[in-house]
Amino acid sequence: MPFLRRISLAVALWNSFWWPGPAAAVEAPACVALDGTPLAGSNLPGKSERIERVERPLLQLKRTTAAVPHGTVLVCPGGGYKHLAINHEGLATAAFLNEQGYDAAILEYTIAAGPGTRDQALADGLAAWRLIRGSAQDLALHGGRFALLGYSAGGHLAARITASVDADEQPDFLALVYPAYLEEAAADTLGAAVRPPKIPTGKLFVLIAANDRSAWVAGCRDYCTAWRDRGGAAQLVVLADGGHGFGMRADRPGEAAGWPALLQKFLATHSAD
Repeated sequence: MPFLRRISLAVALWNSFWWPGPAAAVEAPACVALDGTPLAGSNLPGKSERIERVERPLLQLKRTTAAVPHGTVLVCPGGGYKHLAINHEGLATAAFLNEQGYDAAILEYTIAAGPGTRDQALADGLAAWRLIRGSAQDLALHGGRFALLGYSAGGHLAARITASVDADEQPDFLALVYPAYLEEAAADTLGAAVRPPKIPTGKLFVLIAANDRSAWVAGCRDYCTAWRDRGGAAQLVVLADGGHGFGMRADRPGEAAGWPALLQKFLATHSAD
Protein backbone atom coordinates (compact mmCIF):
# COMPACT_ATOMS: atom_id res chain seq x y z
CA MET A 1 0.00 0.00 0.00
CA PRO A 2 1.43 3.42 -0.91
CA PHE A 3 2.82 5.39 1.99
CA LEU A 4 0.40 8.36 1.61
CA ARG A 5 -2.60 6.05 1.51
CA ARG A 6 -1.45 4.36 4.73
CA ILE A 7 -1.17 7.81 6.35
CA SER A 8 -4.71 8.77 5.20
CA LEU A 9 -6.19 5.58 6.61
CA ALA A 10 -4.41 6.09 9.91
CA VAL A 11 -5.73 9.65 10.16
CA ALA A 12 -9.26 8.49 9.35
CA LEU A 13 -9.11 5.83 12.04
CA TRP A 14 -7.76 8.32 14.57
CA ASN A 15 -10.52 10.84 13.78
CA SER A 16 -13.23 8.19 14.01
CA PHE A 17 -11.96 7.23 17.45
CA TRP A 18 -11.69 10.75 18.85
CA TRP A 19 -14.52 12.42 16.86
CA PRO A 20 -17.58 10.18 16.87
CA GLY A 21 -19.64 12.49 14.66
CA PRO A 22 -23.14 13.95 15.26
CA ALA A 23 -25.27 12.43 17.98
CA ALA A 24 -28.22 10.32 16.94
CA ALA A 25 -31.59 12.08 16.97
CA VAL A 26 -33.44 11.64 20.27
CA GLU A 27 -36.81 9.94 19.83
CA ALA A 28 -39.72 12.08 20.98
CA PRO A 29 -41.24 10.43 24.08
CA ALA A 30 -44.83 9.21 23.96
CA CYS A 31 -45.28 9.45 27.73
CA VAL A 32 -43.46 11.48 30.37
CA ALA A 33 -43.61 11.86 34.12
CA LEU A 34 -44.48 15.32 35.37
CA ASP A 35 -40.79 16.09 35.82
CA GLY A 36 -40.20 15.37 32.12
CA THR A 37 -38.68 11.89 32.54
CA PRO A 38 -39.63 9.62 29.59
CA LEU A 39 -41.80 6.66 30.55
CA ALA A 40 -42.41 3.33 28.87
CA GLY A 41 -46.19 3.72 28.90
CA SER A 42 -49.27 5.24 30.48
CA ASN A 43 -51.58 4.05 33.25
CA LEU A 44 -53.61 1.09 32.02
CA PRO A 45 -57.41 1.22 31.63
CA GLY A 46 -59.54 -1.33 33.43
CA LYS A 47 -62.33 -3.47 32.01
CA SER A 48 -64.51 -0.37 31.74
CA GLU A 49 -61.93 1.17 29.36
CA ARG A 50 -61.46 3.89 31.98
CA ILE A 51 -58.36 4.43 34.07
CA GLU A 52 -59.42 3.34 37.55
CA ARG A 53 -56.03 3.72 39.21
CA VAL A 54 -53.23 6.17 38.48
CA GLU A 55 -50.01 4.52 39.54
CA ARG A 56 -48.04 7.62 38.56
CA PRO A 57 -49.33 10.98 37.29
CA LEU A 58 -48.07 11.53 33.75
CA LEU A 59 -48.65 13.01 30.33
CA GLN A 60 -49.44 11.16 27.13
CA LEU A 61 -48.09 13.24 24.26
CA LYS A 62 -49.89 13.21 20.91
CA ARG A 63 -48.30 15.41 18.25
CA THR A 64 -49.94 17.01 15.24
CA THR A 65 -48.70 16.44 11.71
CA ALA A 66 -50.45 19.54 10.38
CA ALA A 67 -48.48 21.68 7.96
CA VAL A 68 -49.15 24.75 10.11
CA PRO A 69 -49.03 23.82 13.83
CA HIS A 70 -50.56 26.28 16.30
CA GLY A 71 -49.36 25.09 19.71
CA THR A 72 -50.10 22.61 22.49
CA VAL A 73 -53.22 21.86 24.54
CA LEU A 74 -53.20 20.26 27.99
CA VAL A 75 -56.21 17.90 28.04
CA CYS A 76 -57.84 16.96 31.37
CA PRO A 77 -60.28 14.02 31.06
CA GLY A 78 -63.14 13.80 33.52
CA GLY A 79 -64.43 11.09 35.80
CA GLY A 80 -65.52 12.69 39.06
CA TYR A 81 -61.96 12.51 40.45
CA LYS A 82 -62.65 8.75 40.79
CA HIS A 83 -61.56 7.53 37.36
CA LEU A 84 -60.40 8.99 34.02
CA ALA A 85 -62.46 8.72 30.84
CA ILE A 86 -59.27 8.27 28.87
CA ASN A 87 -60.78 7.23 25.53
CA HIS A 88 -63.52 9.66 24.49
CA GLU A 89 -62.31 12.54 26.67
CA GLY A 90 -58.61 11.87 26.23
CA LEU A 91 -57.39 9.97 23.19
CA ALA A 92 -60.28 10.91 20.89
CA THR A 93 -59.93 14.54 21.93
CA ALA A 94 -56.19 14.43 21.22
CA ALA A 95 -56.91 13.11 17.72
CA PHE A 96 -59.40 15.96 17.15
CA LEU A 97 -56.91 18.57 18.35
CA ASN A 98 -54.17 17.10 16.17
CA GLU A 99 -56.45 17.61 13.17
CA GLN A 100 -56.84 21.27 14.16
CA GLY A 101 -53.06 21.75 14.25
CA TYR A 102 -52.48 21.36 17.99
CA ASP A 103 -50.32 18.92 19.91
CA ALA A 104 -52.18 17.35 22.82
CA ALA A 105 -50.76 16.49 26.23
CA ILE A 106 -53.27 14.23 28.00
CA LEU A 107 -52.97 14.54 31.77
CA GLU A 108 -53.42 11.39 33.85
CA TYR A 109 -53.79 13.04 37.25
CA THR A 110 -54.32 11.73 40.77
CA ILE A 111 -57.74 10.14 41.36
CA ALA A 112 -59.48 8.25 44.17
CA ALA A 113 -56.89 9.24 46.77
CA GLY A 114 -59.18 10.26 49.60
CA PRO A 115 -59.97 13.78 50.90
CA GLY A 116 -56.84 15.28 49.36
CA THR A 117 -57.58 14.04 45.84
CA ARG A 118 -58.62 17.36 44.36
CA ASP A 119 -55.65 19.27 45.74
CA GLN A 120 -53.20 16.60 44.60
CA ALA A 121 -54.82 16.66 41.15
CA LEU A 122 -54.31 20.42 41.12
CA ALA A 123 -50.64 19.96 42.00
CA ASP A 124 -50.37 17.47 39.12
CA GLY A 125 -52.08 19.93 36.78
CA LEU A 126 -49.81 22.81 37.70
CA ALA A 127 -46.71 20.64 37.25
CA ALA A 128 -47.95 19.46 33.86
CA TRP A 129 -48.86 22.98 32.72
CA ARG A 130 -45.45 24.36 33.66
CA LEU A 131 -43.71 21.38 32.08
CA ILE A 132 -45.27 21.77 28.63
CA ARG A 133 -44.78 25.54 28.69
CA GLY A 134 -41.20 25.44 29.91
CA SER A 135 -39.94 22.33 28.13
CA ALA A 136 -41.91 22.21 24.88
CA GLN A 137 -38.80 21.92 22.73
CA ASP A 138 -37.32 19.14 24.85
CA LEU A 139 -40.61 17.23 24.62
CA ALA A 140 -40.86 17.80 20.84
CA LEU A 141 -44.06 19.82 21.34
CA HIS A 142 -45.01 22.86 19.32
CA GLY A 143 -44.85 26.22 21.04
CA GLY A 144 -46.93 29.20 20.02
CA ARG A 145 -50.22 28.86 21.85
CA PHE A 146 -50.61 26.97 25.10
CA ALA A 147 -54.14 26.10 26.11
CA LEU A 148 -56.25 24.04 28.50
CA LEU A 149 -59.23 21.80 27.74
CA GLY A 150 -61.11 19.85 30.38
CA TYR A 151 -64.24 17.72 30.68
CA SER A 152 -66.49 17.43 33.75
CA ALA A 153 -64.16 17.05 36.76
CA GLY A 154 -61.30 17.71 34.34
CA GLY A 155 -63.02 20.98 33.44
CA HIS A 156 -63.14 21.88 37.12
CA LEU A 157 -59.42 21.03 37.32
CA ALA A 158 -58.62 23.12 34.23
CA ALA A 159 -60.45 26.10 35.76
CA ARG A 160 -58.52 25.64 39.03
CA ILE A 161 -55.21 25.54 37.15
CA THR A 162 -56.14 28.77 35.38
CA ALA A 163 -57.04 30.41 38.69
CA SER A 164 -53.78 29.28 40.32
CA VAL A 165 -51.12 30.35 37.80
CA ASP A 166 -49.37 33.71 37.59
CA ALA A 167 -50.60 36.32 35.13
CA ASP A 168 -47.87 35.48 32.60
CA GLU A 169 -48.78 31.76 32.73
CA GLN A 170 -52.44 32.10 31.78
CA PRO A 171 -53.65 29.89 28.92
CA ASP A 172 -54.22 31.45 25.52
CA PHE A 173 -57.60 29.78 25.60
CA LEU A 174 -59.52 27.73 28.13
CA ALA A 175 -62.15 25.25 26.93
CA LEU A 176 -64.49 23.75 29.54
CA VAL A 177 -66.84 21.03 28.32
CA TYR A 178 -69.71 20.23 30.72
CA PRO A 179 -67.51 21.29 33.67
CA ALA A 180 -68.58 20.05 37.09
CA TYR A 181 -68.50 21.69 40.53
CA LEU A 182 -68.20 25.31 39.39
CA GLU A 183 -71.30 26.09 41.46
CA GLU A 184 -69.54 25.15 44.70
CA ALA A 185 -69.06 28.02 47.13
CA ALA A 186 -65.80 28.81 48.86
CA ALA A 187 -65.71 27.67 52.48
CA ASP A 188 -64.83 31.11 53.85
CA THR A 189 -66.88 33.39 51.59
CA LEU A 190 -70.21 33.62 49.82
CA GLY A 191 -68.48 33.55 46.42
CA ALA A 192 -67.60 30.64 44.15
CA ALA A 193 -64.67 28.49 45.13
CA VAL A 194 -63.27 28.59 41.57
CA ARG A 195 -63.10 31.99 39.94
CA PRO A 196 -61.56 33.38 36.76
CA PRO A 197 -58.21 35.21 36.89
CA LYS A 198 -58.37 38.79 38.12
CA ILE A 199 -57.60 39.98 34.59
CA PRO A 200 -58.31 37.19 32.08
CA THR A 201 -56.04 37.44 29.05
CA GLY A 202 -57.10 34.30 27.21
CA LYS A 203 -60.33 33.38 25.45
CA LEU A 204 -62.91 31.19 27.23
CA PHE A 205 -65.14 28.54 25.62
CA VAL A 206 -67.73 26.77 27.80
CA LEU A 207 -70.19 24.15 26.55
CA ILE A 208 -72.84 22.20 28.43
CA ALA A 209 -76.22 20.63 27.69
CA ALA A 210 -79.37 22.17 29.14
CA ASN A 211 -80.42 18.75 30.46
CA ASP A 212 -77.18 18.25 32.40
CA ARG A 213 -77.37 18.86 36.18
CA SER A 214 -79.08 22.20 36.72
CA ALA A 215 -76.48 23.27 39.29
CA TRP A 216 -73.69 22.62 36.80
CA VAL A 217 -75.47 24.58 34.08
CA ALA A 218 -75.87 27.49 36.52
CA GLY A 219 -72.20 27.19 37.47
CA CYS A 220 -71.22 27.53 33.81
CA ARG A 221 -73.35 30.63 33.38
CA ASP A 222 -71.96 32.26 36.52
CA TYR A 223 -68.35 31.43 35.59
CA CYS A 224 -68.75 32.97 32.12
CA THR A 225 -70.40 36.05 33.60
CA ALA A 226 -67.54 36.46 36.08
CA TRP A 227 -65.00 36.04 33.25
CA ARG A 228 -66.67 38.81 31.25
CA ASP A 229 -67.09 41.03 34.33
CA ARG A 230 -63.31 40.86 34.76
CA GLY A 231 -62.78 42.03 31.20
CA GLY A 232 -62.28 38.70 29.43
CA ALA A 233 -63.84 37.31 26.24
CA ALA A 234 -66.11 34.32 26.87
CA GLN A 235 -68.35 32.14 24.71
CA LEU A 236 -71.04 30.08 26.43
CA VAL A 237 -72.86 27.35 24.48
CA VAL A 238 -75.86 25.65 26.10
CA LEU A 239 -77.02 22.76 23.93
CA ALA A 240 -80.71 21.89 23.91
CA ASP A 241 -79.89 18.33 24.95
CA GLY A 242 -77.11 15.80 25.17
CA GLY A 243 -76.93 15.03 28.87
CA HIS A 244 -73.51 14.61 30.47
CA GLY A 245 -70.34 12.79 29.51
CA PHE A 246 -70.75 12.62 25.74
CA GLY A 247 -67.22 13.86 24.99
CA MET A 248 -65.99 12.75 21.58
CA ARG A 249 -68.05 9.54 21.53
CA ALA A 250 -69.23 8.45 18.09
CA ASP A 251 -72.78 7.97 19.45
CA ARG A 252 -73.25 11.46 20.91
CA PRO A 253 -76.97 12.10 21.48
CA GLY A 254 -79.11 15.04 20.33
CA GLU A 255 -77.40 18.38 19.78
CA ALA A 256 -74.24 16.98 21.34
CA ALA A 257 -73.64 15.17 18.05
CA GLY A 258 -72.47 18.40 16.45
CA TRP A 259 -70.59 20.04 19.29
CA PRO A 260 -67.03 19.39 18.00
CA ALA A 261 -67.77 21.70 15.05
CA LEU A 262 -68.43 24.51 17.54
CA LEU A 263 -65.06 23.95 19.19
CA GLN A 264 -63.41 23.71 15.79
CA LYS A 265 -64.88 27.10 14.84
CA PHE A 266 -63.70 28.61 18.14
CA LEU A 267 -60.17 27.29 17.58
CA ALA A 268 -60.07 28.49 13.98
CA THR A 269 -61.25 31.94 15.04
CA HIS A 270 -58.66 32.36 17.75
CA SER A 271 -55.66 30.39 16.45
CA ALA A 272 -54.33 33.45 14.64
CA ASP A 273 -55.32 36.14 17.19
